Amino acid sequence: MLSPEFLLLLSTALLAGAVLWPVVVKAGRRRDLATSGKRRAQLAPVHYAGPAVLITASVALQLSANFL
Repeated sequence: MLSPEFLLLLSTALLAGAVLWPVVVKAGRRRDLATSGKRRAQLAPVHYAGPAVLITASVALQLSANFL
């Protein structure tokens, strides 16, 4: 069984991923623009789903760590 400490560590890693998500997406867009030369539209709503999923998973892990 997973220890509460491990679940909290994994939860922290997921939160860090959610914080870094916009930086990664922006760097990817910048690289695409540099290689293709075409302007793309603004961020699609699906790009905002990544941090929401990571934060939701992080909260779920924190709650499960509290019950162990």
